[in-house]
Amino acid sequence: MFKDIRNEYAVRTAPLNDTTEVELLLNTMSNEGWELYTIHEAETHSGKPCYNCIFSREVEYYEETENVEIGDIKSPLEKMFENSDEPYNQCVQAQRKMKEKKEKIKKIKEKLETVNSEEEHKKLNKEISRELKDLQDMKTDLSAIIHPDKMFDTIETSKVTILLSEELSCLADKDGVNELLCETVKLRQKLTDELGYVLPYVKFDCSENLEPNEFEIQVRDITAYKSVAYSDSRVIKKSELEKKPRNAIEEYDEISHEAVYWVKAESMKDYWKNGRSAVQYIVDALEFITVKHADDIIDYSDINNYLDLVLKKNHYLVDSLIPEVVSVGEIRYILAQLISDYISVRDIVFIFEKIGDFASDDEEFDLIEEIRMSLARQISKNLSVDGNTISGFVLGDDAADVFCNIIEDEENGTSVDIKKVDKLISKINKAIYVSGYNPEKTPIIVPSEIRAIVSGVLKGFLPKIRVIAKEELCKDYRLDVLGVI
Repeated sequence: MFKDIRNEYAVRTAPLNDTTEVELLLNTMSNEGWELYTIHEAETHSGKPCYNCIFSREVEYYEETENVEIGDIKSPLEKMFENSDEPYNQCVQAQRKMKEKKEKIKKIKEKLETVNSEEEHKKLNKEISRELKDLQDMKTDLSAIIHPDKMFDTIETSKVTILLSEELSCLADKDGVNELLCETVKLRQKLTDELGYVLPYVKFDCSENLEPNEFEIQVRDITAYKSVAYSDSRVIKKSELEKKPRNAIEEYDEISHEAVYWVKAESMKDYWKNGRSAVQYIVDALEFITVKHADDIIDYSDINNYLDLVLKKNHYLVDSLIPEVVSVGEIRYILAQLISDYISVRDIVFIFEKIGDFASDDEEFDLIEEIRMSLARQISKNLSVDGNTISGFVLGDDAADVFCNIIEDEENGTSVDIKKVDKLISKINKAIYVSGYNPEKTPIIVPSEIRAIVSGVLKGFLPKIRVIAKEELCKDYRLDVLGVI
């Protein structure tokens, strides 16, 4: 057992505009052996302005020398500021202050019984009134802290969040300019123009849990993508270079499924035009993730905005469809599925008209597939490189049978032949990249009845692949078959 001299701290508040109360607080604490550590303006839990005063004094501690876990010991000052905004800590602190206030009132009452001076009597009565008022305010604050409704403020999640490691934090605030924010605004305009998809507010934050140079994209607070970027370098695909640049860092891009080099900006030389900055790299990933997870991001408030656009053009169309023919939930699902396949919904009135045409049909059909086929001109235009030709691979009969078997296996509850699927995916992957064509502009053309299953399987391995049904190709475009898979 040993004796140690340490400092302990106490936090007290006083009304901002009441100098008498401040003076009384300072004198009272001084009489009890406390010294003023710091004072600054703050607010009470109810929003009232006040002085927040921290006092300190030396005290003697007697502690056992054995079985002391140093890692768990925290100074009083550390404890005072640790998670001070948590409801539990607020509750504990509020009750402690109330207890101290009650003890102070008790002492004043005891003192009041011993004084004979009328002037001193009035002064103490006035002091008790102030303390009782403060005690009542504390009770009000405590009621607000412990009220269950307070927890509802913590339930809402952010649709899209970008977490940055310490090394990348400069990208969100470089010389007072948030580069990521600016590029996000640019991306929002791009997605609106190309897909009719309005990117929601993106939250930026730093995280100590990330590895050096790592960033993470979350959709509704769940990790959707994680990779690395280097703020002082530019990224370029390995396939675009003959050899590895000096001091380059090689990484693997999970989205493009290609190796990339991160090269110092000053070392880019003749190929600098092909390089992309860390900000651009992160925003490219943001575009891919927000489109891929459109079904998780688009909510009913977004659908209301689309409905407002249709109502301005054709009020009857909305009234005749919702809710008798289709629900708002079905509308949300249809639009999200189209966007996630990079099919624009800008012509929202036309899409609603087609929903009305097909949804009222009594025959069995897949509504989304029917709508996609009605958008053949738009799909073909987006896939065409020169405005006249669409280059792609055609799924052969043997490969089509593999996917048909997957459908049958799922319906029968039997296991899928993974080896055949893996072999087919490897063949498709090799065919696309050997051809030298951009996978986003080089579709796999398949029968309409298996398009959905082919797309679902391939995107799990080739994220940017485009899978198109034969019926989705407009006759005005020439099909250049690169090969049969």
